[in-house]
Amino acid sequence: GYPITFKAVKAASSKELYLDLSVFKAGDYLGLITRDVTETLEYQRGLEALHVSAELLVSADNVDEVSRITKETIQSILGHEYTSLGVVEGNHLVYRYLWDPTQQDQFEIPLDGTGISVRVVNTGKSIMLNDLREVNYYYESTGDITSLSELDVPVIVENKVIAVIN
Repeated sequence: GYPITFKAVKAASSKELYLDLSVFKAGDYLGLITRDVTETLEYQRGLEALHVSAELLVSADNVDEVSRITKETIQSILGHEYTSLGVVEGNHLVYRYLWDPTQQDQFEIPLDGTGISVRVVNTGKSIMLNDLREVNYYYESTGDITSLSELDVPVIVENKVIAVIN
């Protein structure tokens, strides 16, 4: 017979497993084909969240608003609590927007100094590091590395890096 398809059915045995199911008659029997679509759904949700964030960023009026939208996007899509936004001001990268319970005060890094974020400003390219212990140019603002990895992404306006999302 003709198959009946059910899309994105939540598996009863798991909170995070979603399946596409196709049920069909095969002679005197019933056939069932399943396909795990959990990753596809997560990817789609992430794209939808990015789209919403992009629309909000376009209408943002100031850096504070951009900062809030950025924070919410990173936390909702990636699930990261420890993030920051450093803004280029003169010859420094100023971290005024911090979302890290261990780092309360703003700080700044000279753009002619060391640090992953400084490299991102100077090259205009994202840097992803999987193990900070292997990097000799990591800038420790708190004196305590709580993360072993880091992703720094430049914010570029008119071919100029104006900020870094860390």
